Amino acid sequence: LLKLVNQKLSKPKALVEWLPYLIKYSNATIDSSDGLINSLQHVANESNKAIYLKTLPINQKLLKNKKISSITLNEAVMFGGEEYEFIFTISKVNYSKLIDKFKESNLEPPIRIGIIKIGKSEVFFDNKVILDSGRSWDSIKGFK
Repeated sequence: LLKLVNQKLSKPKALVEWLPYLIKYSNATIDSSDGLINSLQHVANESNKAIYLKTLPINQKLLKNKKISSITLNEAVMFGGEEYEFIFTISKVNYSKLIDKFKESNLEPPIRIGIIKIGKSEVFFDNKVILDSGRSWDSIKGFK
């Protein structure tokens, strides 16, 4: 498990094979290298929309690890960074098309983490506004 986490942080791999499809089907795209919440707040601000997270993109192996508290894990997912995963917005129609293209190309499908609604430019999780905590991820020191 530790090897998986270390590899993800020390040798991040951008899913460049997704790019042609994201260019064609997505409305907005950003990477999560500065942290999920920071990136989502940027999208919310630029689009003047509210983002409602329904789930966090957490590896199933991490969920099963009893040594990691859910608070620590959620905080790491929301405020951590360096993993260069794509975050994108897409219409329902284009999402279906994207999933079909991913299946045709034998690509792992994206994880749907939330929805965008008309509203103040904020990010919500568990119906609570998530504010930038000022914490950030340092690849050497961890959270600071």
